[in-house]
Amino acid sequence: MVHGLPAPEFWGVVGTAVTCCTVILLRRRSGPGSRAERIMWATFLALMPVVYVAAWIRTGVAREALGVEIVGLVAFGLAALLGRVSPWFLVAGIGAHGLWDAWHIAQPAFLGPRYLTRWYAVFCLVVDLAFAAYAAYVLRNLAAGSQRPRGLP
Repeated sequence: MVHGLPAPEFWGVVGTAVTCCTVILLRRRSGPGSRAERIMWATFLALMPVVYVAAWIRTGVAREALGVEIVGLVAFGLAALLGRVSPWFLVAGIGAHGLWDAWHIAQPAFLGPRYLTRWYAVFCLVVDLAFAAYAAYVLRNLAAGSQRPRGLP
């Protein structure tokens, strides 16, 4: 803890748990692929890179990494906004964030006590790929007409 606040990784895990619970509740209430579910995925996608920026701010090391993290923040925020055009941007963005996590795992300057913990990058990789696969499955089924979201105009 720094200044009494939990590490950014803690908030990332909490955000993942909240996202899971919210998507389950939204699916029960509105059906799969509802507008509310897409907003939840867009919010998740936009906030994921904030954990990485917060980890950098918390440690203050690897100064060259801040630029990389800001690029990620902008790119994934843009993918979240483009999710309004097509929800496939959300699937692609969440999946791409999994690749972003894998890249962090492969870069020793970003891991360990200097910057990010390895367990968190691996956790994010698994979560992102699972969420992207779920969202792709829902969208594919919606396109095939086997599922219909409730609450969509």
